[in-house]
Amino acid sequence: MASEGNAHPQVRENALSLPWPTPAEKADVFENEKSPNVSIGHICTHSGHPVGAAAVLTCLAENRCLNVIENAAARGTELLDFQCTLKEKHEQIGDIRGSHGLMLAIECVSDRATKAADMVFPLRV
Repeated sequence: MASEGNAHPQVRENALSLPWPTPAEKADVFENEKSPNVSIGHICTHSGHPVGAAAVLTCLAENRCLNVIENAAARGTELLDFQCTLKEKHEQIGDIRGSHGLMLAIECVSDRATKAADMVFPLRV
């Protein structure tokens, strides 16, 4: 049976149902396979690991179930509106960019007309 390692409990059952190679089968590929179609590529513990893939699939299913994308879009609109009201109040805010979810950019300027960057204001916020 394969080692579970630090598998998340939600994906444990999916991961354990996959066909795991034995240590001897793994060693055989590394030591004896001469086919040009077999390559190791790079060695990274979790690269392409079934537990990682199962975790991603579980997260995607949960995102769909909770309507995360639609909720982020709605909250993003509220956040953008709020940031625009801040722009009206603060001369140091030159521009607000973003419209697809919760990732926004605030451009801090020392002069809105010239759009000269303000390097001090962001440190005070």
